[in-house]
Amino acid sequence: MTDVDPSEWDAIITTRHLAKTVESNFMAEARYVRPVSAHLCVLLVMTPEEFGGGWSDIIDVLDVPGASDIHVPLAYKWNVAGHHAYPGDTGLSESLTVLVKQQLIPAVASRTRQFGVGVTDEEIEPLVDFGTFLRGPNQLRIAGKYVHPGNGSVWFIPHDVENIEPWWLLALSDWHDRFPNRFPDVPKWEKSADWMTHAERVVQAKLDAEYARFKPLQEEHDAITAELGTELEAAKDNASRNERVLLTGQDEELQDAVLRALVTLGYTVQDMDKLWPDKERREDYRITEPGVDDWLVLADATGVTKGAKQSKLQILNSNVVKYVFEEKPQNIPRQWLIVNRLIARDPTTRGDVFRPDELGPLSENQGLAFDTAALFVLQDAVVSGKVTAVLVREMLRERTGQLRLEDAREWLNRQEP
Repeated sequence: MTDVDPSEWDAIITTRHLAKTVESNFMAEARYVRPVSAHLCVLLVMTPEEFGGGWSDIIDVLDVPGASDIHVPLAYKWNVAGHHAYPGDTGLSESLTVLVKQQLIPAVASRTRQFGVGVTDEEIEPLVDFGTFLRGPNQLRIAGKYVHPGNGSVWFIPHDVENIEPWWLLALSDWHDRFPNRFPDVPKWEKSADWMTHAERVVQAKLDAEYARFKPLQEEHDAITAELGTELEAAKDNASRNERVLLTGQDEELQDAVLRALVTLGYTVQDMDKLWPDKERREDYRITEPGVDDWLVLADATGVTKGAKQSKLQILNSNVVKYVFEEKPQNIPRQWLIVNRLIARDPTTRGDVFRPDELGPLSENQGLAFDTAALFVLQDAVVSGKVTAVLVREMLRERTGQLRLEDAREWLNRQEP
């Protein structure tokens, strides 16, 4: 049973033990393990090869309802002398009674020694719904059924019945009655092809032909969707390590993602962390736009779990002052603080980057608080071809204050398709 995932099935046919005794030198009482889930419905086909080898083995073990520490092992008995069969429980269905007469009784009569479940009436009295179809010598139960407290049911029959299929169909019918949600429909003899009319056979043949026609299409569809599913997982993994870092990342990982996004928008980006001494770092980037003279942005990228701090603006502005003092440019550089904030939140709920009283001085200094969620959608729009990088750069060229996700989306919606 190790090759079956029981959570994926409701019913199985097996010739294997449903439970086994665990021997221990340290325990006075027998201990049992049940490799088959108690929720499964099982047609157990008993064979001497699987269960034989001694006077007694067990096929299963049952817990007594309301007393989980009391176990009733269902012993397997074999090599029992005799070839007589005795009636099982009263009240068997007509179909089951016929099957017992046609298959079980002849099987017992053909043997010189019998095998089955050896459990007494006293032992099964506390159990839930234990039924016997046919008895053999010494109260041996040749075939029968029982219910598990875990909502499973087992039918057990010998391997030498003439045909297992009708037993399987009767078991399914029984499980349908007990567990209609798990077994919503079961085959009936009325639906057998043996009893179809000509009109039914004609329609059934057309239906079978349609199933046959559709099967290769279904197989092709399954193969394509499986391949696409693999591609999608690879794309998701790649995005999680690249573009989506703009929404989730911090530190160097975020700085690298921001640099890649800015390059995608067509900027020339100088990674200043590679130039500054480790203890004298200033801005993260110097950004220029090809074809636009005297346009320079000093920018920092930062990721924070909470809101953006005003101190980041002060540090960036201080770096601009240092640049102006040292380089004495004709035009004062613009400044961008590219912020990934409130990382645990959905980007659509992150709102303003700074308060209005903080944004005012930033605008006066040609500054922009640039939400990484806005950068994400702008980059994606360029990659998808919705807008050109030129248009995005034109929009950003003189932008000050803040650029939120909603600002970027509103601007994108206004662009010509």
